[in-house]
Amino acid sequence: MSLNKQIIKDRLKETFNGDTQDRIAEKINLSQSTVSKLLTGVQVPTTDQLFDISEKYGVSVDWLLGRTNKKTTETSDKLSYAGAVEDILELKGKGAIDITEAVIPYSEHENHLVIVDPLLQKLLKKGKALQDADTLSLQGWIENRLCVFKGKMILPKEAWKDPDVEQELTQAFDDEQDLLNLYDLTIKVNEEMLKQIEDK
Repeated sequence: MSLNKQIIKDRLKETFNGDTQDRIAEKINLSQSTVSKLLTGVQVPTTDQLFDISEKYGVSVDWLLGRTNKKTTETSDKLSYAGAVEDILELKGKGAIDITEAVIPYSEHENHLVIVDPLLQKLLKKGKALQDADTLSLQGWIENRLCVFKGKMILPKEAWKDPDVEQELTQAFDDEQDLLNLYDLTIKVNEEMLKQIEDK
């Protein structure tokens, strides 16, 4: 099956709409010249590039290739823990927001962001510590550790009020796997409530 270069070029332009070539290059880890070649149709994206674009921009690979008219991927329709942490840390990195211990979970300042989700608090605390220490450490953590939370829908605050979950929240968490286990426990004990929310 041959690829329709024009469809791919048009869909890449639609996907990247609003982003500069430099921003696109940074976001999907390509050179600006490669991005330019993709946008002009001189070069067709590799399989790895297609998957990176799909992940970062929330569009399906099949849509990029012109195989379907369904643009978004299923998981991109829901806000995930990984996406929320990446977005907040990106805003912090650009100086748009400041994350202090007081903000996680509470701040006395007039303009403050209150993070009430305990899992999001823990992930942001870890991400902020890495971002403050070293940008490369943060990027490695996002790519290799935070990725386990991609597609993990942010839970409603009521889900964290179950006594078993509250007990677990008092424990120390050594790594992301412990946090993932906490997420799975929270899903399990709140299965009926979460199903009702999904059905609405």
